[in-house]
Amino acid sequence: TRALLRSVPTLSRQRVHRLAAIRGLVPSAFARPTGCPFHPRCDQAVAGLCDRRDPPEVALGPGRGARCVLLEEPAETQPRSMQHA
Repeated sequence: TRALLRSVPTLSRQRVHRLAAIRGLVPSAFARPTGCPFHPRCDQAVAGLCDRRDPPEVALGPGRGARCVLLEEPAETQPRSMQHA
């Protein structure tokens, strides 16, 4: 979500900074990656987590939400093998 928001232009007349580009290609709707569909392009993707399970929907406020494992409680974002270490 953060990467997507950084890539959206503003309507102000002044150009303060260059828009952030998101690396990679949008996956095909017919060949969606396992886990989070954005993980191959995400700079904060957690190996063994983002590539294995769908991210939960997290409410951020009235009418606002996101899907990202990084927004969960810390114990929920660790792979099972690390939770019992």
